Amino acid sequence: MSIDPCVQDEEGKTALMYAAKIRDLYFVIQQFNSNFACINLEDKDGNNLLFYCTDKETNDMLPDVDVNHLNHNHETPLVYFCKNEIFTHLSCLLKRSDINVNIPDNEGKTAIMYLTEKNKTAELNSFALSKKGYAFNYISEKGESILSIFIKNMYQTDFVKTNYDYDILANSIITFIKAGVDFNVVVDEEGNTALMVFLIAHDFDTFHFVSKYAKNIDFAKKNKNGESITSLLLKIGVPAHYESAILQQGTFDYNYVDPTNNNTPLILATINCPDYMLAILRGNLKGINDVNSYQENALIIAAKMYNNKAADLLIKRDINFNQQDNTGNTALHYAVKNRNIPLINNLIGNGASYSIKNNENETALEIAKSIGDKITMNAIMGTLSESELSKEVTIFEKHKPTEDKKIKEYLYIGVTSLYQNINYDNYRNKGFTKYDGYIRQLSRIRQKVFVDIGRYDFNTFMDNSMFIN
Repeated sequence: MSIDPCVQDEEGKTALMYAAKIRDLYFVIQQFNSNFACINLEDKDGNNLLFYCTDKETNDMLPDVDVNHLNHNHETPLVYFCKNEIFTHLSCLLKRSDINVNIPDNEGKTAIMYLTEKNKTAELNSFALSKKGYAFNYISEKGESILSIFIKNMYQTDFVKTNYDYDILANSIITFIKAGVDFNVVVDEEGNTALMVFLIAHDFDTFHFVSKYAKNIDFAKKNKNGESITSLLLKIGVPAHYESAILQQGTFDYNYVDPTNNNTPLILATINCPDYMLAILRGNLKGINDVNSYQENALIIAAKMYNNKAADLLIKRDINFNQQDNTGNTALHYAVKNRNIPLINNLIGNGASYSIKNNENETALEIAKSIGDKITMNAIMGTLSESELSKEVTIFEKHKPTEDKKIKEYLYIGVTSLYQNINYDNYRNKGFTKYDGYIRQLSRIRQKVFVDIGRYDFNTFMDNSMFIN
């Protein structure tokens, strides 16, 4: 009897499509697998036979089926399976030499984007290691990328509820780094990059990890409001123990100027990240005397902030002691007004002038006289005894005045608060374990390679070691 395998029912399905769902009928597929016309017929949704094959056995029977066939939703079998979380035979599809892994559906999303959306880290890692040329940096016409999708999951949803959830996100970050994902792509409507979002969400561990291990991070790229990674990390205040990885970045923007008030990295560090000041000065010592829109240099800021440690660092590097702000006041004026005896002593001892008049026609000396405080007068006249200075230093450290609120306004960041902060009390231990495990792995590789091949080839090898599973 002659059997026509191309007959279709009212849904457009053939006998082979039904057989693909029943293991006992796989022999039917085997018998007609060379009938090219039949195996590539479409059902009413535009699906060919491959859309019905959900295991390795049936896939292996169909080497001639169109693996890049598009249904009416512009889905390939690969996209269809990833969208519907059917992963039992993805490895078989990925072995096909003719597969195009970067075809988007009618929503502009690729298979990898759906895996990212559904937090399928294991499958993402398999894709990354398969080296099939996946477009991990693909951006749709809507501006979506795997990073923009990932960021929404990480910070704009309630996905992170347990340590396990944090593990998944940490593993995704590691996979993205292995795959060479471009962390400089814009991920939201404000023009923020993924690194900027890590900072906005105060996810400093992820920020530090990506900064250290991802390639070609651009700290100078700006969002629509003129903020860069450089400005955000200083305004938000990334803890000092991350400093080495951050300032080793060749793209740290030492010449950044805040579009709102012309503050420089040195001024921002003086306000919020004094531990970064020395490295910033090393990177751009010529900028030590740069001023903002209010004619304040970093020393005036330090005086207003009662930050004597920062002031001392600046004084030792010959900052302009006599810079006047838009009110005509110098750092010495503010030190006298604030009765900051240690700073007055330091400024006078290094040659600061007490005879410069401010806009109210007052010198620092005249202000000191009007206050009528003996210790202040001794300090400004350079006659303060060592015992008096020692006592004042102790008093200053114990009773440091409240910082200038106006100066704190300089730390306003040009972003909308769209991202919830990471609660490290709940999640960081597991997350650290995941990142630290990867870091320890690289350290072991470094140590072994250094012993085996020596220093000369070490850097070349490590450039490729990021892809080791």
